[in-house]
Amino acid sequence: MVTLLAKRALLREIGHNADWAPVYYGNWAVRYVRAEHDEALRFAEEMVERAELMADDEALLVAPRLLGTSLTMMGRSGEALRNLERALQLYDPARHRTLAGLFGQEPGVAALCYKSLCLGLRGAVDEARRTAETAVALARQSEHPLTIAYTLGHTNVLWLVIRDMPKAAATLDENLVYSDTNGIKAWQTFSLGWRVVLESVAKRHEAALAAAERARPLLATAGSSVFLTFILGGELASLVALGRHAAGEALLRTIRQQIEVSGERWYEADAYRLEGGLRLAQADPAAAERSYGIAIEVALRQEAKLLELRASRDLARLWAEQGERQRALDLLAPVYD
Repeated sequence: MVTLLAKRALLREIGHNADWAPVYYGNWAVRYVRAEHDEALRFAEEMVERAELMADDEALLVAPRLLGTSLTMMGRSGEALRNLERALQLYDPARHRTLAGLFGQEPGVAALCYKSLCLGLRGAVDEARRTAETAVALARQSEHPLTIAYTLGHTNVLWLVIRDMPKAAATLDENLVYSDTNGIKAWQTFSLGWRVVLESVAKRHEAALAAAERARPLLATAGSSVFLTFILGGELASLVALGRHAAGEALLRTIRQQIEVSGERWYEADAYRLEGGLRLAQADPAAAERSYGIAIEVALRQEAKLLELRASRDLARLWAEQGERQRALDLLAPVYD
């Protein structure tokens, strides 16, 4: 970390240098993996500005990719998409394939991964699928192990978010084997995290908690907090389903704290939705209604149509069970339009 900061300071002093873009990328990546999203965003914004001033073709592709990635994680999918599209307009797979060696993975493929997640969150599920499948195809064509593992890992998040469980399971299993074969420990660890969510959504709750026990110490050892709220959300859902409310309450506090400390807000609406489920399990329907309402407000603010739909569905179910069927129908009608 100190070395990267020192290099960045030096580059500011000496101006143009062929290594400046990888140095910025390294600074951004360290903060991104640690889920220090405000800091990562500043590096990405500064890199975009510098790339524009220098008219650096490669940096003009990489910098908006980084900016779009940071904005995605911060729950700002509209801004993220504009930057990701800007990167993709410049992306030529044949020409830019060698950039994987400088930036960890092909930047255009990485942009497609985050574009697919943005689209999925915004409810454009079919387009999200096509984008993810394009990313995977290009990654395989690259024959670059880190790009392939990265792409399988990130599209796995999309499949889980849109609840395509067969794709999620197949991709997770493939990446575990691929990452192990190629010695890519980071994506083995993330895949174990995705296992928590997969088992939870599949209602195999004991298996989800067992996966969480395996994944959490590995993520902590790796110093990785990105996507942590997503993984913890899977664990929370399983704790609630198993009636372990005290443990769920403690984990909910951890999730809230992580969202605030990291600035990783793309999952915030679903965290409030899960809080609503916990409150309902604790026989407090009024508190559940408040949590579902906040989840809807957050999703609306983030233009996360998919998460708005899920929170609205849960709130509508609560109202219907209380005999307010028309109110439930009125809530769902505009969401489904």
